[in-house]
Amino acid sequence: MINKLTTILCLIVLLNINAQENSTQPKKNKKNSIWYIDLSLGAALGEAGGLMEVGAINYQHKKNLFTFRASENSLYTDYFFFVPITSSKTKSHQEYSLLYGRRHVYDSFSFSYSAGVSYAKLKQNIDTSNYQFKNSLGVPLEFNVRWFNKEKTRFRILDVIPVGKPSSFGVSTGLKLVANISKFPYVGIGLTLGLGKHKIYN
Repeated sequence: MINKLTTILCLIVLLNINAQENSTQPKKNKKNSIWYIDLSLGAALGEAGGLMEVGAINYQHKKNLFTFRASENSLYTDYFFFVPITSSKTKSHQEYSLLYGRRHVYDSFSFSYSAGVSYAKLKQNIDTSNYQFKNSLGVPLEFNVRWFNKEKTRFRILDVIPVGKPSSFGVSTGLKLVANISKFPYVGIGLTLGLGKHKIYN
């Protein structure tokens, strides 16, 4: 899942660079919208715990935050220098959620909290050739803290190579705390990397 989401992020960067304004003069009374995509990697505990991978698409209107979240928690029996061995996966929990919440934005920092509805599928290995599948609905919860550029800046590839003109499009980093109240409950925390327009710039 992470590989697919990474490809989407790269495409968004390229499209945004191509769509930057040609004029060097800012447009009066024209403010950017707030939207961003983020990827998170961490760990979860609970019935559906394990290595946690989360991808989310976010849109904000005023202080209202709308999120589509896709996540997978995977449990492994073997690791190689803290990297899980794919063939040793014994359980995976895939979840798709729609959330609504509130986001409070400051100069270069924001925090948000959301809740919603989710559909999840738990796949558990019985033996090498048999699997057990269980589905459930749930109530997903999420809390985020995020840091981003205070002013418009030029986007930098790998945080080094500047591209284009100063733009409201940029990178963010943060922490994500997630949970789900369902037949397969869990709580997890992860580091987050985001791309998009994280605040309204003048």
